Amino acid sequence: MKQNYLITPIDYLKGVGPNRADLLKSELKVFTYKDLLYNFPFRYIDKTKYHKISELENTNSYVQIIGKFIDLKYSSNSKVKRLIGIFSDENDEIEIVWFKGTKWIEKSIQLNKKYVVYGKLNSFNNRFSIVHPESEILEKHNKSLKNSLLPIYSSTELLSSKGINNKLLRDLVYNIFENSEKTIKENLNRNLNEKYKLIPRYEALFNIHFPKNQLQLSKAQFRLKYEEFFFIQLQFVFKNLINKNKFKGFNFSKVGQFFNDFYNNNLEFELTNAQKNVIRDIRKDFSTNSLMISSNLTLTPKWTVGVSSGYDFKQKGFTYTQIRFDRDLDSWKLDFSWVPFSPRASWNFFIGIKSGLLSDLKYEKRSEPDRSL
Repeated sequence: MKQNYLITPIDYLKGVGPNRADLLKSELKVFTYKDLLYNFPFRYIDKTKYHKISELENTNSYVQIIGKFIDLKYSSNSKVKRLIGIFSDENDEIEIVWFKGTKWIEKSIQLNKKYVVYGKLNSFNNRFSIVHPESEILEKHNKSLKNSLLPIYSSTELLSSKGINNKLLRDLVYNIFENSEKTIKENLNRNLNEKYKLIPRYEALFNIHFPKNQLQLSKAQFRLKYEEFFFIQLQFVFKNLINKNKFKGFNFSKVGQFFNDFYNNNLEFELTNAQKNVIRDIRKDFSTNSLMISSNLTLTPKWTVGVSSGYDFKQKGFTYTQIRFDRDLDSWKLDFSWVPFSPRASWNFFIGIKSGLLSDLKYEKRSEPDRSL
């Protein structure tokens, strides 16, 4: 198998083709197999739960139903042509509606064969319906590896209107995995993986898209987060080494007369050992071109603000800067961190329950920094 498999243009992936490739490039910035592989889901839906039609409520939520299409017909009561399928779970019925691709759908649906339909519930005149749902033959659904936690991907209105929906994105990602196991090489050494109990890279990438349970998903997220931060830190180390070799800085190897005169004759108090250590650190930072600072301030018993930053005297600019806000909400906690500038400018918001038993009750949102090194 070719070693450059993951950098293959997305045009050549099974199920894409020229038109869909252009849309993926313009809307999602997906140009290669690797780009699609790293287009991670932003949330997941538990698809192990199935609803009875009689149990449905008017909540505009997404539902999953097992049943049969017992009839297909075109509506004559609307200016817009639509195909309506009568879907039955043997006790009740619900309308499944399509406005686009009706001819293809009419040919593909098999009457009286068991299906699983999944989509957003709508209600009109006290009647439920699902418009343009995902549908799959039950037998195929049960054999599928992708039927536990359903990944939800970012999309756009244009992609949806052209038929590039969540199901198609899942299928495209799965097509990459069918031939990629030997091409996704491990990029962390064995000692790191064993020390921090990290799962292999291939396994992490597969489970971030197709987790069978919450445990697999958590392990995949932990591995990929660690990997991302590891290479960010590695980039900073390389940059620091380059700067040290390129700029020698101001080497204060000896404390001069001006400092001694100020310290001995003008300073009206004795420095503590901690303050003396800070002065030594400042001298050391000057000799390495940069001055680093870090501070945490407790505003109230439940509010904490932290800042980490630095200044590079040779480059004449700030180094990696992060601002943090933490709020204790008794049983809950709230964290917000912000990197305002640098190639890794980003922010992260988190709110969740402190208890480890209820750690899944949380909301987390973050911007996506540039992953390129």
